[in-house]
Amino acid sequence: MAGVEELPPDRNGAVRYRGAYRMADGRVRRKTWDHKRAALRWANAQEQQVVDGSRRDPAKGRMRWSAWCEVWWPTRALEPGTLRGQNSLRVQHVEPRWGDVPLADITHLDVQQWVTQLGRRRSASTTRQAYSQLSASLKAAVRAGIIDHSPCYAVRLPTLPPAPERYLTEAELDRLFYRFDGVYRLLVEVLADTGMRIGEAVALHRHRIDLTAGTVEVVEAWDQHARMIKGYPKGKHRRSVPLTPRLRDLVTEWTEANPASGLCGVRHARGSTCRSPLLMTGPKGAVIDPGNFTKGRWRDALARAGIGSARVHDLRHTYASRLITAGVSMARVQQLVGHTLITTTARYSHLITSGHDEVRAALARPAEGATEGADQGANPPTHLDTARQRRAARNRPRPAETPHADGG
Repeated sequence: MAGVEELPPDRNGAVRYRGAYRMADGRVRRKTWDHKRAALRWANAQEQQVVDGSRRDPAKGRMRWSAWCEVWWPTRALEPGTLRGQNSLRVQHVEPRWGDVPLADITHLDVQQWVTQLGRRRSASTTRQAYSQLSASLKAAVRAGIIDHSPCYAVRLPTLPPAPERYLTEAELDRLFYRFDGVYRLLVEVLADTGMRIGEAVALHRHRIDLTAGTVEVVEAWDQHARMIKGYPKGKHRRSVPLTPRLRDLVTEWTEANPASGLCGVRHARGSTCRSPLLMTGPKGAVIDPGNFTKGRWRDALARAGIGSARVHDLRHTYASRLITAGVSMARVQQLVGHTLITTTARYSHLITSGHDEVRAALARPAEGATEGADQGANPPTHLDTARQRRAARNRPRPAETPHADGG
């Protein structure tokens, strides 16, 4: 219970009062006041905050960011590849600036200045990711009752530049295909005609393909950093993609020429079940390494085809762009490529050309002379209408003069 203690008079005979209240952990906090009523009011207010759960321990706020990070970091449930990138951000950008700073001393102005300075030295993407890590750590500190609020609010972040997008033409695709052979030719064909990510394509199991229905179920992906196949959690990104007749024929020929049975023999993450071999493997039966493929065979094929700069991921952009220009709805494209948000798919909206004729027809004005009844109930003509009619009369072509017939 909050209380007030009267202190002994000082050398001048003045009497002061010490208010006291008990924290949730049993410790007692005290503060001295000149007046008894002020001390009691303060103690009661602090005790009420303890009851409401809004009172923070000031001593905890003196914890330095690096010490808090040691507590908070292990609680993050991240994929191995993501965790590796986050570690790099922490070591290079976040910890050098905030490691020795007490959490309670981090202000909004300090955060804004750090973001501005970092943005001048690093890319907008790196700057935003580093800020996101700091913000997440401070929000966790608020939830843990260490600080009252996070200073990461209304911070101006650098604008991300437009994502590089490269759409390969049909002629470029043909030239590119003929620079591959064997399993790598099939891999490029699968990427171009399904829009799959390369990690999804190299982890594609044979039982996921239904040649009768002409579909493929995209369920697993290869984790480059963990060196294992993982399944998408709870079906969040699982999707069914139709096979083109050409790709179905290629897959049929490939599986007949390269029969396989049993399991894939590759380590799977928990929750991912293996029931068949992979559709495509490297020369020694291992998973095709996306990094080695990109740096080796892909770059060599681009050079020999004379296509110029293009990423393997641009085959996915090309797939989506071909669907959009063919009139496939944005929502359907989102399902086929596996975008979580429709805003991600909206990057292709500038390619939409279908429907222009319908728009023109809807906005077309009636031809001259076909306005019978249009003036009924209309407002009186204005000076603009009169001027428009005069201009139309002046510009109307005059009929050609008819020559007079000779009198004989």
